[in-house]
Amino acid sequence: MSRRHFLLKISPPRLELRDLHSRNGTYVNGEKLGGREKGESAEEAALRTTAERPLSSGDVIRAGKTRIQVKTELLCTACGTVLDGGVSPPSEFCASCQRHQKTLPLGAYATCAICGAQEPRIGEGGATICSQCLVSSGALSDELVAQAVSRTEALKIEGYELGGELGRGGMGAVFKARRVRDDTPAAVKFMLPRVAHSPEARDLFLREVRVTRKLAGHQHCVGFYEEGTLGSVVYLVMEFCPGGSVDQLMTRCGGRVPAAQAVSLVLQALDGLAFFHERGLVHRDLKPQNILLTKEEGGQAKIADFGLAKEFEDAGLTSDLTATGTVAGTPYFMPREQVLNFKYVKPVSDVWSMGATLYHMLTGRFPREFPRGRRTDPFDVILETQVTPISKHLPQLPSRLARVVDKALSDSLDRRYPDAASFKAALSKCLRARE
Repeated sequence: MSRRHFLLKISPPRLELRDLHSRNGTYVNGEKLGGREKGESAEEAALRTTAERPLSSGDVIRAGKTRIQVKTELLCTACGTVLDGGVSPPSEFCASCQRHQKTLPLGAYATCAICGAQEPRIGEGGATICSQCLVSSGALSDELVAQAVSRTEALKIEGYELGGELGRGGMGAVFKARRVRDDTPAAVKFMLPRVAHSPEARDLFLREVRVTRKLAGHQHCVGFYEEGTLGSVVYLVMEFCPGGSVDQLMTRCGGRVPAAQAVSLVLQALDGLAFFHERGLVHRDLKPQNILLTKEEGGQAKIADFGLAKEFEDAGLTSDLTATGTVAGTPYFMPREQVLNFKYVKPVSDVWSMGATLYHMLTGRFPREFPRGRRTDPFDVILETQVTPISKHLPQLPSRLARVVDKALSDSLDRRYPDAASFKAALSKCLRARE
């Protein structure tokens, strides 16, 4: 078994297994899940596919020579009695509680957002999803997304017309929209009902809403329009950036962005990030995909995706959503301290990620060398590998600019720029010197 072989995600009544791109894969009831092709690295496998599936009571997991048998018990939501049927019972309630459904007061029933079944409402908050839909929906299935969106479209968001899908992630789906009153393009991010059932995931989504609202009005942060709920579906309406992401810009440029354009865009993003830091926030997941552009050519850069943002002044004082030992972010753009202690990340860590983004834009490579075709844990690379000076990949880069990039990527927090404003000031001097 690999040291990082597979992950069990437990969100009652749902249980899932995800293969972590192990060399030989993980087997469930003899069926192979995930794994890597010959000569493929874990990072390449991660880009190619996500291998996960739901588990039921009695399933057998095999990793290497180790076998684990799954046993699940689901308790009645009302009285706590163990239900028959393991993880997939016909109802969240025992037979006794079901017999008393008719005695519940008006308004005590809830409608499942997926299948429409009526069940007693127990407790407050969270999405209304019956257990049957949760366990039968599969691993972020297209069908679930389609059903959730079709119900959302039927309900409508007042004042907006929904368009086509722009993208989808682990927490939700993003759709293009139009604000009717002034014909303004917008992007609507829906939190999937299946994810909204988890209080932790719901809080993470609402954190993104709060941060987006807090940064509204700055020209280099994605604008906030409004938030709301449609039944059990939570949504966020924000500014639409037709230029796509910096990552897409790199593709249009053939893999590298010209130095003048790259520095200009990063300066704009640093302006937004400085605004971020001044308000006591740290982003924790800066990368080319999270810097959006208002136009394909000649537009402005805007920082987006605030789901991992956290108030750094309180970092470490409460458990919040980040338990000790948790690692989040993207390894290619992650500073060493974010692996060692993600919970205590400060603005100086965002500087490293922004420096890594500029490095990638200029060279098409990453600051650390992630070996291809070898069994290498990406977090081991971060902890054990030194940053390659940018001049090695781009010797023609002006030495002053190279020194600024290398300083932003220092593994020593004392040598790195302490925040976005300091990094921006140093980078601006390079731009003025070239002029």
